[in-house]
Amino acid sequence: MSSFKLSNFFAGDKFLWSLYGIFATISIVEVFSASSSLGFHSGLYKPILGHIFIIIMSVILMIFEVRALSKRNMRLILALVYLIGTVLLLLLPFIGVSINDANRWMRIGGINIQPSEIIKIGMISVGAGLMCRMNKNAPCDSNSTDPQEILKQKEFDDERRKLTYYYFLLMFIPIFLILFQNFSTAFMLGGFTFCFALIGNAHQKVVGKIFLITVIVGLIAGIALMSLPEKSLEGFGRATVWRSRIESKLQRFTDKEAADSAKFVINDDNLQEKHAFIAIASGVGLGVGAGHSKERFILPQAYADYIYSIIIEEWGIPGLLLIPFLYLVFYFRIDYLARQTNFAYFKNVLFGVGFLFVSQALVNMTVATGILVTGQTLPLISRGGSSYVMTSLSFGVAIAVSYIVEKKKRMDNQSADSSSADQKENLILGQAPLEGEEKLIKEDDC
Repeated sequence: MSSFKLSNFFAGDKFLWSLYGIFATISIVEVFSASSSLGFHSGLYKPILGHIFIIIMSVILMIFEVRALSKRNMRLILALVYLIGTVLLLLLPFIGVSINDANRWMRIGGINIQPSEIIKIGMISVGAGLMCRMNKNAPCDSNSTDPQEILKQKEFDDERRKLTYYYFLLMFIPIFLILFQNFSTAFMLGGFTFCFALIGNAHQKVVGKIFLITVIVGLIAGIALMSLPEKSLEGFGRATVWRSRIESKLQRFTDKEAADSAKFVINDDNLQEKHAFIAIASGVGLGVGAGHSKERFILPQAYADYIYSIIIEEWGIPGLLLIPFLYLVFYFRIDYLARQTNFAYFKNVLFGVGFLFVSQALVNMTVATGILVTGQTLPLISRGGSSYVMTSLSFGVAIAVSYIVEKKKRMDNQSADSSSADQKENLILGQAPLEGEEKLIKEDDC
């Protein structure tokens, strides 16, 4: 009877599992501290117990996910996630629930679900699959003068151009649906879409054309946002909120005197930003210590969008440096795993997961500088329900890929050992090796 090993439950890359454990530990400590203000209404331990429950459920789902996903079913399952996320986004304006003046959530079975979090991993998979097809059967020599090679190159370029248009269409549909209720998420996903296209070697002329069109449309929309009367903006989600935030930022450059006098004024418009600055300023050196933050009682969303400010206040410079360092370690580990497989779809999925969530973390951390007011959570650290679960499952997709690659390597090694033994036997018997016997199973590009 085999002895029980906890590591048997955590299949796949143990480094990623350990990193997830570090993120979860930091999350529990900081959410317990930052959510103290919620304890006044619901009891001291209720918020953190709820968060721990979410983390435990996420881990259980990840354990099953890693073993359930395979090379055959992963693309289909994640395509279904994309479809479900898109349908929920379509329904959001009609059955959505408004929280903190934003209609971003849906209540299903008594649980608040954020469709924009569900769609992220679906978008990564759809984009990865299309980019895989874009680069399939690429001509070996693009500079060849042979007529047949030139014809192949033209056919390849035409197919890649068409698939690039499909890519942007499928990526922009959910972005447009998210736009009016959650501009920061739509903006981040838009930036990710263009960067992912460049990483995946999409048709450069098409990417450039769509980028130019997007910039022009964005400029026109920005001019309309700043020039139209406020009443005419009321039907466009949170457009009036965007306008007030932009005006507040522009005032720093257009009216120096007003900007200087406003430095020491705290009002409803700058409450979060100012108290985030105060939290950071309080964390000089080694910080005030875990659980000793003062700004957690004043700073709205201290346990979500502004948890990085609380980490700096409590942990000081070590906390300031540790959090981005962990995300960079995560990205470089993802990059390492991507290089371990020849399967293009897996490579693209890994790069997508790494790039999107590290980008989200970096965007969140710009709140501390006052450059952006993002509305983005810090992945795997901020308190959250569906956002924490979906980020964990996206993390689980990366671990599942590592598990599939690991199993493939074991099979190849066994096949190589078997082939070597057969060759030795053939040499002893004086027989020639069978055709193809020396070759390992070739991994399909897509």
